[in-house]
Amino acid sequence: MKQKRLRLLALCIVLILTMGSYHIWADNDKNTFVIDVACDARTYRQNNVDPSAAGSNRGDTFIVQGKIYPGGSIPKGNGVFSPDNPGSIGTWICRGAWMVSSSELAAGSSPAFDTSQIYLLPNQSKQLFSEGLEGPSPTLRAVTGGTGSFAGFHGQVRQELLGTNSTGLFNIRFTFHLQHSDQE
Repeated sequence: MKQKRLRLLALCIVLILTMGSYHIWADNDKNTFVIDVACDARTYRQNNVDPSAAGSNRGDTFIVQGKIYPGGSIPKGNGVFSPDNPGSIGTWICRGAWMVSSSELAAGSSPAFDTSQIYLLPNQSKQLFSEGLEGPSPTLRAVTGGTGSFAGFHGQVRQELLGTNSTGLFNIRFTFHLQHSDQE
């Protein structure tokens, strides 16, 4: 029990030091924290199953990255914020596949993507990984593990669309609920 508390304390200290004073703790739970991500459209690349088809279609794959900011840094709305803004605490990488066409997505189809996401906090020495479905509606994703001070942690993360940023892609809020394998 004492070892579990020490690990929890160590995680909390590392998160506080990494995320700075603007970090938002949710639910007064030290295994719960929030980050915001500004996706960078300039990094988006897509491989189309049918290169001659218009728009995006089921099965097309993509990769994109963005900048991670302390939770609450990015306001809701369209055309707000930029991945170039100062204060980034890490890098977010997302790769995935389209589950619907771009026209179905425009009509509100959700979930629209099956993705794997990597949260570098601040680099590959300390990262979290998540898997799951996503789209315009808030979704719940599985946190499958981590490295560094996140080693041995798993749980879930709620993904919520905040709007768009100056590059034309999305701003997203992630609320993590983590548990260490020793806490089970």
